[in-house]
Amino acid sequence: MIRDRRRMESVLVTGAAGFIATHIISALNAERKYKIRGTVRDVNDSSKVASLRALFPDLELVAVDLQSKDGWKEAVEGCAYVFHVASPFPLKLPRNEEELIRPAVDGVQHVLDACNDDESTVKRLILTGSTTSISSGVSGSADKVYTEDDWTDFEKFNVSAYDKSKTLAERRAWDFVKESERKFDLVVINPSVVIGPLLLPKPSNSHEIVRFMLKRDYPGLPNVAMPLVDVRDVAAAHLAAMTSEKVCGKRVIVFNESLWAREIAAFLKDEFESQGYRIPQLTFPNFIIWMAKLFDSSLEYVYPGLGKKFDFNNQRMVEDLGIKPSSIRDSIIDAAYSLIEMGIVEKKPGFQSRKN
Repeated sequence: MIRDRRRMESVLVTGAAGFIATHIISALNAERKYKIRGTVRDVNDSSKVASLRALFPDLELVAVDLQSKDGWKEAVEGCAYVFHVASPFPLKLPRNEEELIRPAVDGVQHVLDACNDDESTVKRLILTGSTTSISSGVSGSADKVYTEDDWTDFEKFNVSAYDKSKTLAERRAWDFVKESERKFDLVVINPSVVIGPLLLPKPSNSHEIVRFMLKRDYPGLPNVAMPLVDVRDVAAAHLAAMTSEKVCGKRVIVFNESLWAREIAAFLKDEFESQGYRIPQLTFPNFIIWMAKLFDSSLEYVYPGLGKKFDFNNQRMVEDLGIKPSSIRDSIIDAAYSLIEMGIVEKKPGFQSRKN
């Protein structure tokens, strides 16, 4: 099928090499009716650009930086829709929280300004938020179901720099909508912990729990629950939010279910133990994790959630966007296979590629 690119609307996806962004681009490609432009920090980054071009040959790439206003007007030029997905999410939290907060907030502001430029053709901005801007810093409990009306309050609670960055960035977007005469609509997609297969060999932080279980970095598990959603559902939600009038000017929680680490480990054990992977099954007492984080700063993300389980209302995702949650077991297993097949986790002698 030959596509008439003259009649196709243009779409911008920021942070094009990221986990969620690659799935959004893949879903847009499947629609076969959009010209897609993606942003990267450096178009001369040969390894990243080569991987993206191999995966998406028709993808146009432009260089912009979240912390600089330069180039954003040109990046959105001619686009009808913008997906702002890019936001810093390092494996280890920085000592100075501004290293996360400033790029996230400034990046959102640069995109907002570009979309609202006098020459802009943008009809709708779809911002990738997070449930960390909804529930962080509070006690997870069985009787609390978080909705789009809830907000993280870091003036009252102690939350991580990452949670602050996502909360402040989303607040900036909504404040802009309230205070400015604008030319475009805003929708914010708030996914929980996103899991599923990688399209590029660049794992996200949400893959860490699967990776460390497969590699058996620790002989035990943290007593933590992960509120999970499939990356393909997240991408589908972004695409549905492009044109849905039901979610115009709204936040949308994208969530499937929360699983304890031991439940995730049980799925992996069932699938991979026969292939030579020794998946830990013991749950550590909390004080073990507290001591371990003194030596492994990546556990700073895990420690605040020990013993907590969060539940989110995904009614707007299901009813307004028409997204039926995928099997979360399949999401976890697909993530694990992609980590192994892309060489991020060692292939054991007994490993067998998953049958489609």
